[in-house]
Amino acid sequence: MNKKNLTERDICTKYITPALVRADWDVLSQIREEVFFTKGRIIVRGKLVTRGKAKFADYILYYKPNIPIALIEAKDNHHPVGGGMQQGLEYAATLDIPFVFSSNGDAFLFHDRTGLSGQKETELALDAFPTPEQLWAKYRAWKCLAPAEERILYGWGESVVETLALDLRKAFPGTTGYSVSSLWRMRQFYATHSSKEFLAQAVRGLVLSIPWGHHVSCSIKSRTRARAYTTCVLPVR
Repeated sequence: MNKKNLTERDICTKYITPALVRADWDVLSQIREEVFFTKGRIIVRGKLVTRGKAKFADYILYYKPNIPIALIEAKDNHHPVGGGMQQGLEYAATLDIPFVFSSNGDAFLFHDRTGLSGQKETELALDAFPTPEQLWAKYRAWKCLAPAEERILYGWGESVVETLALDLRKAFPGTTGYSVSSLWRMRQFYATHSSKEFLAQAVRGLVLSIPWGHHVSCSIKSRTRARAYTTCVLPVR
């Protein structure tokens, strides 16, 4: 069978989905295909009103219900392996999903949006797709999840954080900074600066004098607490 003759859906059915199953992803509970997340923008031309094309992700992978952790964009075999990456990154930014894959049926291109991997993008063989546990371990490190917090996510999913973000925006209308991703960054900030050495008076004063946006940038770029402090915090003194 010549891959060049296959459609994008054929590539999904014959190559991508089997690769996911071999990596222990459960088809019924962890894999969703063609997931629509917008209805398409409304287009007005004079008196004519139409709706644009709705956006959907080819695959969204869930570790547990309501906890999406990866997105896959598929292309037919006339495209390169990374042909769907730019589209996947745009969708992942909208959905706040950290791990993005692109595939044309030959291999996968993996992009880690958390900044925790040594390489931002890595090409993987079809048989080397990460297992749910492998991606979950990266996800936990990104979210700085303690065991107790992980149990909360197991039971309730990220909808808890989404609800909290919504309640805060209602309680403080007109105030920015209460998005879901911002709340997770606040949690990460606490986890980074709550140890004894970081609570020392001198260090605490230095840390609190730095703008919040700079802390967010540091947390994205740095893989460890020490690196975030030495490469991002100290240079602004």
